[in-house]
Amino acid sequence: MTQRLALILAPLLLLAACGPKPKPADLAPAAPAAESGPTAKVDRFTPYESGPLDLDEYAVGPIMGQTAFTLEAIKARFPKAQVKSAFLHEAQGVMTPIITVDQDGMGMLEIAGEPGAATVGTIRVAGGPAKGPRGETLLMKWTDADLDVSRCRIGEGRERHAVVCSRLGEPVLRYVFGVPGWTQDVMPPVETLRQKAILSEFVWKGAAPIAAPGA
Repeated sequence: MTQRLALILAPLLLLAACGPKPKPADLAPAAPAAESGPTAKVDRFTPYESGPLDLDEYAVGPIMGQTAFTLEAIKARFPKAQVKSAFLHEAQGVMTPIITVDQDGMGMLEIAGEPGAATVGTIRVAGGPAKGPRGETLLMKWTDADLDVSRCRIGEGRERHAVVCSRLGEPVLRYVFGVPGWTQDVMPPVETLRQKAILSEFVWKGAAPIAAPGA
C-alpha cells in the first residue's frame, strides 16, 4: 500500500516543484508609499472649541501661515464660533477685506489676507482666552510681561498712542499695550508704562521674515 501511494503522489510533487514560486509581495501586503508631490505638505490642524488659544511663531491656535484666507477654511478651524466676512475701513477710503471670529459673545480674531497671496496674513487677537508663547494674556500689565523697553515703540495708524513691543527672536508676534490717558505721539516714560500700560492686542504677521539665530 505504501509503495503504491508513493507512485501516485510522485507526479503531483514534481508538478508542485516546477510551478511558480510565491513572490515576496504575495506573502505580505506592501507598505503604503510615502506622500509626494503637491499633496505632501498638508495644513493639518485641530479645530478650536474652547480653552486657551495658544499663539507662537508658527500659529494662532489652529491657523497657520499656509491657511487659506477663506470663510470655509476659518470656519472649519472654529466650528463653535461666528465666522464672518467684513471690511476694514482704513485711511484714504481704502477698504480691506477681513474675516472676523467671535465666540461666546466676544470678538476674538480679525484676520486679513496676505497681499498677493491666497493665505492669511496679519491676525489681530483682541479678545478671548489668548495665550502668548511665554504665558502672556490680554489685559496683562506691562510690568508682568517682562519686556525690554528698548524693543518698544509708539504705535501708528490704528495703534496710535499705544505702545507696540516685540521680543528678541520673535519676528512674527507684536504686543500692543494701551496706555490710558496717553495722547502724545512719542513713547511714554517707563514709569507711565509700569503704572498704566495694559496688553490690549496680540498682532501676528504670518509672512514676517524669520530672523537668523540670535536675532
